[in-house]
Amino acid sequence: MEFIIDTLAKVGFDWRMGLFNLINFFIVFLLVKRFIFPPLLRVIDERKKMIQEGLDNFTQSKTAMEVAEKKAKEIISQAKKEGNVIVEKSHDEAKAVAETMRSKAKEDVEKLVLEAKAHIKQEKIHMKEEIRTEAVSLVIDVTKKLLGKEMDTKKSTKNITDILKSVE
Repeated sequence: MEFIIDTLAKVGFDWRMGLFNLINFFIVFLLVKRFIFPPLLRVIDERKKMIQEGLDNFTQSKTAMEVAEKKAKEIISQAKKEGNVIVEKSHDEAKAVAETMRSKAKEDVEKLVLEAKAHIKQEKIHMKEEIRTEAVSLVIDVTKKLLGKEMDTKKSTKNITDILKSVE
């Protein structure tokens, strides 16, 4: 052992100083272990817990967000389907209304045509009556002038009307 001490003394190592440094090191180590490490480890553990909670919250939020996105996509898809159904229904209703309006207009036109035909028929009958009356009047006037005498107007009108009816 003395050999080791001599060798260390040659290199400049003093064993008393080494022993003193070793004792100081153990004293500092015990002080650090007793007073500094426990609060430091507690802070490290708290931070570790906070980080783990943050990661857990992130994972839960990510999962919730994925579920919400999936649900939103389903809702959008359902809304599109409902929108398409509504549009298709409104197209069908518009076609039905247009067809109803078309048939109503056709009925109105047919009704107007029938009314016009009836009116024309009435006008035709009325015109024939006027023409007949005018013709009778003219025939009476011509006959008066030709015969040169007064005729009974009622009797003459009846006779001429009967003659005209037999001609038709």
